[in-house]
Amino acid sequence: MIIPYDKKYKEDFIRLNINWIEKLFEIEQIDIDSFNAIDDKIKNGANVFFNIEDDVVIACAMIEPFIGNDIWEISKVAAINLGSKRHASYPLIEKCISYAKEHGAKEIKIITNSKCEAAIHVYEKFGFKKFYDESLLKIFKRGDYFMKKEL
Repeated sequence: MIIPYDKKYKEDFIRLNINWIEKLFEIEQIDIDSFNAIDDKIKNGANVFFNIEDDVVIACAMIEPFIGNDIWEISKVAAINLGSKRHASYPLIEKCISYAKEHGAKEIKIITNSKCEAAIHVYEKFGFKKFYDESLLKIFKRGDYFMKKEL
């Protein structure tokens, strides 16, 4: 079952994201700042979608304005079994795209890492294409692979 943000699952969102980041990289200050600002981001138009099975969060993803209302970002996508074949994030990506469209987005960006091959493959299935923007290199130390989708 896919549900929009519910504060009841906020700690699951944080835990799942910390788990996958720490498996591959290091938590950065921008991650901590983002986790601390979830409720403010929601108030400002963002949303977090949860994939729930038996009242357990198996995957989650955030969609938020990136630059004004025209460009949005899918961020903090995490699943309970990193790299599993469950495809628990697929319906979340669909929800994020439709939510951004409903809120006037013309484009969605994703900042990821070239090591995240499975995630990149998922994003490609949804029509995201690789692009390069040197200014985005400054956001995350681990962010070296950029994707976007025109809406």
